[in-house]
Amino acid sequence: MRPTKLVMSAFGPYADRIELDLSQLKEQGLYLITGDTGAGKTTIFDAIAFALYGEASGDLRSAAMLRSQYAKEKTETFVELDFLFQGQQYHIRRSPQYSYQRTLKNGTVRTSNKALSAELVYPDGHAISGNASVTKAVNTLLGLDRSQFAEIAMIAQGSFQQLLNADTKKRNEIFRQLFHTDRFKQLQEQLKSDARALQDSLGQARHDIARLTDSIQVQPQTIEEETKGKFVSAGEDVSVDEVIAFLLNLNTQNSAQIQSLQKEHAELSAQQKACSTELGRSETVRLQHQKYCTAVAGLPGLKQESEQKANDYAALIKSGEQLQIDQGKAELGAEEQRLSDYEQLSALQKSQSDLNRQDEAAGESCRRLQTMAETQKNSLESKRKTAEELAHAGEQLVKLQAEAAVLNDRKVHIDLARTKRLDGVKQQRIYVQAAAKLKQDSIQWSRLDHEYAHLLTAFLAGQAGLLAKDLEDGSPCPVCGSRSHPHLRTADTQTPSEDQVKQSEEKRNQANEQARNSGTAVAAAKEKTESEVRAYQEELKLLGLDPADLKDEQISTAETELQEQIKANADSTAAITALVRQYNALQTEIPSLMKQMEETTLKQNQAIQDHTRIQTELANIRQQIETQRKKLVYESYDAARTALTEKQQALKQRTDHLEALRSASETAENSYRSALQVKQQLEETLSEADRLSTAEQLDERSAETRQKEQLLEQQIAALQKQLDLLNASVLVNEPVLKSLKKLSAQSSDYLQRCQLMQSLASTADAGIKGKEKITLEDYVQMAYFDAILSRANLRLRQLSGGQYDLVRSQASGSQSHNALDLDVIDHYTGRQRSVRTLSGGESFQASLALALGLSDEVQSRAGGIEMDCMFIDEGFGTLDHAALDQAVQVLEKLSGSHRLIGIISHVEELSGRISRKIIVTKNSDGTGSAARIEVDS
Repeated sequence: MRPTKLVMSAFGPYADRIELDLSQLKEQGLYLITGDTGAGKTTIFDAIAFALYGEASGDLRSAAMLRSQYAKEKTETFVELDFLFQGQQYHIRRSPQYSYQRTLKNGTVRTSNKALSAELVYPDGHAISGNASVTKAVNTLLGLDRSQFAEIAMIAQGSFQQLLNADTKKRNEIFRQLFHTDRFKQLQEQLKSDARALQDSLGQARHDIARLTDSIQVQPQTIEEETKGKFVSAGEDVSVDEVIAFLLNLNTQNSAQIQSLQKEHAELSAQQKACSTELGRSETVRLQHQKYCTAVAGLPGLKQESEQKANDYAALIKSGEQLQIDQGKAELGAEEQRLSDYEQLSALQKSQSDLNRQDEAAGESCRRLQTMAETQKNSLESKRKTAEELAHAGEQLVKLQAEAAVLNDRKVHIDLARTKRLDGVKQQRIYVQAAAKLKQDSIQWSRLDHEYAHLLTAFLAGQAGLLAKDLEDGSPCPVCGSRSHPHLRTADTQTPSEDQVKQSEEKRNQANEQARNSGTAVAAAKEKTESEVRAYQEELKLLGLDPADLKDEQISTAETELQEQIKANADSTAAITALVRQYNALQTEIPSLMKQMEETTLKQNQAIQDHTRIQTELANIRQQIETQRKKLVYESYDAARTALTEKQQALKQRTDHLEALRSASETAENSYRSALQVKQQLEETLSEADRLSTAEQLDERSAETRQKEQLLEQQIAALQKQLDLLNASVLVNEPVLKSLKKLSAQSSDYLQRCQLMQSLASTADAGIKGKEKITLEDYVQMAYFDAILSRANLRLRQLSGGQYDLVRSQASGSQSHNALDLDVIDHYTGRQRSVRTLSGGESFQASLALALGLSDEVQSRAGGIEMDCMFIDEGFGTLDHAALDQAVQVLEKLSGSHRLIGIISHVEELSGRISRKIIVTKNSDGTGSAARIEVDS
């Protein structure tokens, strides 16, 4: 990457636009940036770094500080950089975020903010924008971030000896940022964290083993309970293998005992089942014996009741009750059929009532529509008559509006005339005041002119007396040259001074100027007054008034008459406007009313037809009702229905009575037969011994069987309790055994990994006893440092004439706190000593060599990227002639055939040796700096 053009605007000390064609500096060799102190030499490096990465070349200036303090408020701050990379041209423009003052039109000063912006244009013309996006693109394009670029291409002011004289701690920070060795420090911390995590996991596994050991279920007051107590007392130190072996044996014993108890439980359950069966049979026999005894005791009574019920039913049938009931049902059926005739009568009566209401409504509708039609007819005639009367109202309104326009125009001219008159009166007052002032100023001028003439005469006379005082006869007069002086003037003691005469003359001239100004003002006021009067007279002519009469009375009279005319016109216009609105409304209402009349007529005809039809239907219904009434016995359907209901109830009572006797006879017969059948069935079911046994004997046998069953239940419950305890132990202990086996494997794995990880962590963090106390990050940085020193010594040997080599100090490598300390080997003395013992010039040589070595190493670590430019800021002032010559030779050799190196320096000898220069100067008017390129031929 090599810059070809740099443009700076309002940047740093450069208030205006500065454009530097860097292509004039060629493609290789050295060029010098020189000029006034503080003029902005380093700012050129800042501008290049800012254009590429949005930051200055050093760490002391932020992007927000780059706005020029000398810039005008409208001058934008930006940097543009054209550069070549791999033979192709790129353009970048970047502007920092800054605040500036701007002055508004009303004089208010306001602070405005300019946003950060950036744009990168590629060789093919496409562009990307946005500060972060452009910086990322530059990083990708060059293969370097800002820190790497600074170390490879820019050796900033003050950074030479920073690395040379830094202690190990400071170099740690520099290398950590430069070579990103913080990842090794992070690895150290991660190894320690992982070791702690494994140790925690191992401790947690041992804690879980102790917890699970305590949860093992054992039978109380057994040898197993005693063994478990020993395990629990051991806590987290318990042997998991011993616990697993104990638990395996315990589970085997519990399983065998469970099988034995289950067998005994099954035998007792079978005996209990037999007892339950016997109890069930005994209860059945007892119930059947009870039913048998009940059946035998109740048979005589049931037989007697059955015979009595049968006799009662037979007697009622014999009396003819059933025949009478059948005849009554036939008669009721005939009467129910005649009810339809009554229903038909009710329907006819309801229809008659509905038609009566319809007839009344139809008659009312006819009357209402007749009234509506007459009302609409009268309204239509009235509206037509009114419309004829109002037909000419529109023409009258147009005339009144035209008259109003004329009156309004006259009002405008009256108002204008009154305004002109007031302006004329006001201007006349101004004229009178100006004339009075002119008179006063003229009097003042006349008085001062008289005073001046008097003082001047007295002064001249006094001068003649002064000349005469020194004249002698025979000596020439200095005024006329005469040697005879017959009439000498005597000196006056009241002669005014020359200053008094000048002051009087100045007052007279001022008064004269004031009088002339007052005269001009009077003339202008008079002309303005006459102009206003003429304008007023023109308005009077337009109003038809006397232009010679300049009084206000005729304007007031004309205005009063006009107001009366305007009011009369407005009243008439309002009245006629109302009539026009009424006429327009009638033009809409009349057609609408005619349409309503047509609709009303149609409705009226339809209502008459409906009324006639309803009256015809009503006459037919009345005739049908009369005919139906002649055929019926009762007056109405309700009367017929009531009589029929009474007959139905009487017949139902007789029917229900007969049916009750029949049902009672059948029920008594069935009860007797059922009891007899039960007796016979139980005689077949029960043995003779059971039938002959008493209830007490049966209860006693059941009690004996129930007592035996209860004893078996107690034995089974005791067995079940033992089984539940054993099953619960197995249910708990089997998952415990499974978890213990898993934890045993995990704890073994954690132990192995923990030992390994702790060893790694101790190694990385310099924690192994008997070994060098060097952390992993220090070890890596030592490797980088050795590589840098190897490259630096190639330069230092040339710069020092082979006298010096840089090496890590003899104590380096034993402790982290001095692992990166730096010494120098003096080949002239054969001794190794601290770099802090070097002289100023030697320190600069070592610093430059170290900086160049660092640049080479960073460049190598960045993928072997070739940078076509380098910038070195200051430091050459401490070198003598020979050392300076060696430094220049090294840099020229470093530039080779393709690298351009820029040097910032005040050293005059460099200015004589380097022909290509960027010269920076401060503006003489204190408005910032300027820069230009000079190339000696």
